[in-house]
Amino acid sequence: MPDSLDELAYTLPDQREYEALGSTLGDRRDGRVYVHDPRVRAAVLVAQATGRPLLVRGKPGSGKSSLAPFIARALKLRFYVHTVQGRTQAQDLMWRYDAVRRLADAQLPSSGATSSRAERIEHYIEPGALWWAFDSATARMRGVDSTQVDIKPADDPGVGPADAECIVLIDEIDKADPDVPNSLLECLGSWQFRVQETGFPVRATKPPLVFITTNDERELPAAFRRRCVTLYLDAHTTEDLAQIGHAHFPEASDELCKRVAAHVDRLRGEARKLNQPGPSTAEYLDALRASLRLDGNKNVTWQDIEQLTLAKQNPFAES
Repeated sequence: MPDSLDELAYTLPDQREYEALGSTLGDRRDGRVYVHDPRVRAAVLVAQATGRPLLVRGKPGSGKSSLAPFIARALKLRFYVHTVQGRTQAQDLMWRYDAVRRLADAQLPSSGATSSRAERIEHYIEPGALWWAFDSATARMRGVDSTQVDIKPADDPGVGPADAECIVLIDEIDKADPDVPNSLLECLGSWQFRVQETGFPVRATKPPLVFITTNDERELPAAFRRRCVTLYLDAHTTEDLAQIGHAHFPEASDELCKRVAAHVDRLRGEARKLNQPGPSTAEYLDALRASLRLDGNKNVTWQDIEQLTLAKQNPFAES
């Protein structure tokens, strides 16, 4: 893995192998654009040096989820992501066992192949992001010796060079039950785990660089925080937004980027008075994109764009 990020630019050349990371429309997480500063580069280097996960904290829209794919693309690493939900368990990041499908297969009329498949529990093991990043070879074969067992290989969900070192993004871990972070401590501390249903040991051939994001909606356990390198990302200022807008849309004038950013800043100030969240960076980019693409369209005014992309208030509501 490269040991210096000093030469990273805000934008990177187009590379086909990374197209699956995201779209140029909507929330752009393709790793092509990320406006960063020396503090961000330092955090990545410290995480690399310590072998600890990089916990990226900040409010929604501060760029937490976009950092990992940008670093992966910049350093030409393989990228895996798991987006945490309310029902996510720690095991889901390592593997999943589909007991329901196995039961269904076992109840089908006996047909040799189906019966044999149901007898092999490995057929129902699905490797998670961490298993793929730890050891893609055993993940592909679900932890069995393919010369001894006829098994369907698992589909590798990674993006980027197949033989490269890995980055894993565990996105929005604060959405999970509080036990989930602590349940990941051993796996992320020792870079190994054991598949419970089969007893197969998974060990990292080369520990990945792990990014973990949180919106701080729920306090993470102290033991978990102690084992992470922590980077705080502040909400983007008006100047930040203008810079980000120009990085995403080089064809946009500085005047337009700053003018739309000023509208975002005004709406954020109004929202703070009501103790509500204001427009995010993604919404700013939506407004800027619409302004560029609908320039000269007589059917759409700036007031329409502001209302639809930034304010999002009911214009018929009583004040």
